[in-house]
Amino acid sequence: MYRIRITPSNALLFNTGNILHHIGTLSEIYHYSITTDNDQLNNLDINSVCLDTQILFLLSLFSKFFWIERTKLKNFRLTYFEIYLGIIIQIIFLYKILIKYLEPVKEILSLNKKFYERWYVLLIISIILSILFAEKKKEFYTYFNIYTDALALIPQISILFKEKDSKTISKIYLLCLGIGRFIRFLFWFDVFKKRTNVLLLMLADFLHSIIILGTIYAYHVNSNIDIIPNYNKKTDKGNIL
Repeated sequence: MYRIRITPSNALLFNTGNILHHIGTLSEIYHYSITTDNDQLNNLDINSVCLDTQILFLLSLFSKFFWIERTKLKNFRLTYFEIYLGIIIQIIFLYKILIKYLEPVKEILSLNKKFYERWYVLLIISIILSILFAEKKKEFYTYFNIYTDALALIPQISILFKEKDSKTISKIYLLCLGIGRFIRFLFWFDVFKKRTNVLLLMLADFLHSIIILGTIYAYHVNSNIDIIPNYNKKTDKGNIL
């Protein structure tokens, strides 16, 4: 078992941060459905939502099953609720994206993407990083979960800059990602205060936080709306979410 000291308070932080991520994904599913079905946006390039990013998020969720079994997080029912909730929501989102493509398999395996935009390349990189930084074999899944979540956002950032269009991305989704990651970082900080050696895990989560900020920046520069709603400014109803 890891030397991670889990208490009810930091377990709540851990699960709250992850649940916020899932709430954001629900918001994005709703926003994505409305945006892509809007007759006024028929010519919208729906590739601004990255399929590869969502595939990696799903793989990361599955890996979480393995690493929580080696910690006291497994003693909290909320932990399993959060994982099952995330998997269900992520599968729904992938389905919603796939049915928008005429050739979903071709999109997933597209050779027109740069190497860092391909989910399977980033998956290999995540595995390599996890092997390098895990001090013990049983820590592999912890690092894999964090690095896969972080690297998953790289193709999303690239596509936002490439397509110059972020209308299919919900700002609530990005806010939930950012706030959820901040709460997860508080979890690691609380564990660290209890003199548990998790500094490398904190650094990995910090890297994830930096990449999320990069995603928010990419969204901001390719959007006519702000991340933080400005109710004094006139906006279209379609920009509320």
